[in-house]
Amino acid sequence: MKMRTLSIIMILTALVVIFYGNLSYNNYQAQASHYINGNMWDEKTCGGCHPGTYDDVNNSYHVLGDDGYTAVSDWSPLHINLIEKDHTVQLAREWGIQEPANTNLNLIINSTDKVVGYTTSDCRVCHLKSDFDWLQILESSSDEINTDSDTFDDVFLGTPSDMVCANRCHRVDVALRAVMWVGDNYAEYDAHANASVGCIECHTTQDHQLGRIRTIDSMNPDVYPMQQCIDCHFEVTHGMYTDAHLVNVSCESCHIPMLKGGQLPGGSPLLSVDWTSGDRVNVYRTEDFQPVLAWFNGTVVGIPYPSHRNDSGVFLKPLNPIKVSWWDEGIDEEIAQDPDNSSSWGTPIILSHVRSADADNDGNVTVSEMRSFDAEMDGLPNYPDAVMRNRDVYYSISHNIISNSSDNAMGLTALWCVDCHGNTSRIDWPLLGYETDPAETDPPTNFSSYNVTVEIVPLRPKPEEVEHQPQLPVELFGLDG
Repeated sequence: MKMRTLSIIMILTALVVIFYGNLSYNNYQAQASHYINGNMWDEKTCGGCHPGTYDDVNNSYHVLGDDGYTAVSDWSPLHINLIEKDHTVQLAREWGIQEPANTNLNLIINSTDKVVGYTTSDCRVCHLKSDFDWLQILESSSDEINTDSDTFDDVFLGTPSDMVCANRCHRVDVALRAVMWVGDNYAEYDAHANASVGCIECHTTQDHQLGRIRTIDSMNPDVYPMQQCIDCHFEVTHGMYTDAHLVNVSCESCHIPMLKGGQLPGGSPLLSVDWTSGDRVNVYRTEDFQPVLAWFNGTVVGIPYPSHRNDSGVFLKPLNPIKVSWWDEGIDEEIAQDPDNSSSWGTPIILSHVRSADADNDGNVTVSEMRSFDAEMDGLPNYPDAVMRNRDVYYSISHNIISNSSDNAMGLTALWCVDCHGNTSRIDWPLLGYETDPAETDPPTNFSSYNVTVEIVPLRPKPEEVEHQPQLPVELFGLDG
């Protein structure tokens, strides 16, 4: 009797464990939080259920914090320490990542001792589901973490949420792309967020490789499958003329008509960056602004700049140009001849030398001062051919999607015909390789009379299958034998 009672208790206990540990997640175990007690989140613990995860992480372009430029040229127009080319810890911090005391952050160093990226083997960076400051956790030593204090004793790990992606890493994009995803009201600015579409629903993930397309501001050539607009909106039509544009016009060209300026959650969008005094001087966009529509075919050669309309595979894309000014050694002939239009990376002059070249200390470094600067005091100038460069550097815009309604915080709808093909066209036609609007007619077409409608075309039902008896040649050709 006792054995029977004990068996029943064991069975009931097992059922309870199964229910609360498995069935209660309704088969969504991957979305459930892992309760971790005592901060046991090392490779041994996580790897027990997730074999191979750490190898995946260390080979993931997304976890590898490559800023997109350093793999080719060791510097970026927007990062001071990349131009200085030293101080690895400060460089990591310039990317928004702190070097933790427990060394879970691994800096990636190339053959010339330059930092070209970083990776972390700490699951908490992306998977911590709490309000804790992850940098504080990373920088805490194991002794600090395992004290009697319960500050970090009990945490939950789980699937990264949109806010985790935004607040812990991608808030740096606010300055480049005016995205609103760091704000609590992001859904008011983006149709997908308003429809509760999460990041990883489009950026599909396998083995820690997140889906991505090639952006104009990334030198990383790798692309991974991700959901495209047509994958979800295959039943949508805008009418024959508008749909014909989709051959070489991206959906976001019309569905990102305006971006927010001013102080945004996470920062302010940049208008320009000036290094010519030896210090970084930022100018921000204080007003709402339109992205620039330009060609891009997924190929980046030199400083990010739009493709030509005759290049293969070009698509019209919304981009954000940021004007960057800096000093170059002028040893590249192309740059020397046309420093403001050349897309060559060139050789930027390190900022410490730019500051030292300011002989009269007026904060304004002239061409004469830069070309006569003699760091070694040997009578030979270091940069006799120095030139100042003023370049627009382009950044891809893909978020803050607005639908065909004005039910959003900006009160806007997607673009329509007259916005591009009208007297006040928002398109810079010479930038696209045209003298004037190629849709111009004589007499002029009144594009304001064109009405773009959005229709949902239901899928055609599968034709009903009808069985037929096979016909013999005799029956087909009327032969009687």
